[in-house]
Amino acid sequence: MRRCKLNYRRTLRYYYYRMVRLNGTPSYLARGMAVGLFVAFLMPVGLQTIVALPLAFVFRASKVLAFVGTMATNYATMLVLYPLQCWLGSYLLFRPLSYALFKQHITAFLATPTLENFWQLGLEILLPFFAGGLFLAVIFAVAGYYATYHLVAGYRRLRRRRKNRRQPRT
Repeated sequence: MRRCKLNYRRTLRYYYYRMVRLNGTPSYLARGMAVGLFVAFLMPVGLQTIVALPLAFVFRASKVLAFVGTMATNYATMLVLYPLQCWLGSYLLFRPLSYALFKQHITAFLATPTLENFWQLGLEILLPFFAGGLFLAVIFAVAGYYATYHLVAGYRRLRRRRKNRRQPRT
């Protein structure tokens, strides 16, 4: 157990350093993460990268972090996020979904999660999916932007301070 926790921390630290050491301003990097997270929660898995990379060019954002941001939703997390997204969206549209209808549509989709089966879910599932997705996309994109900006800017500020302390004064 302890070894697993150590590996987890090491992996997290590794990707943290990879992110904060990327070239670009903190704003550029943060925009990339925001674009990736926005697309991750708004689009179904499979379309995310296709949409996120052109948007990163349009918003002059980091393409690497836009791609990384889309990894927030994947085949493992969609089992939790998509039902939550549909439930939340149904309440935002003032048309709460019944559990029986939702279960019927989603179990058929989860048996074979393809894009074709996704579009066959119908308006009673797709509208709440996109409404809940838009709500979560805005929240996570804004939070991701500020978190990434502060992580990158804080790391670079700390590096500058350490570098200035090491340099001898003449």
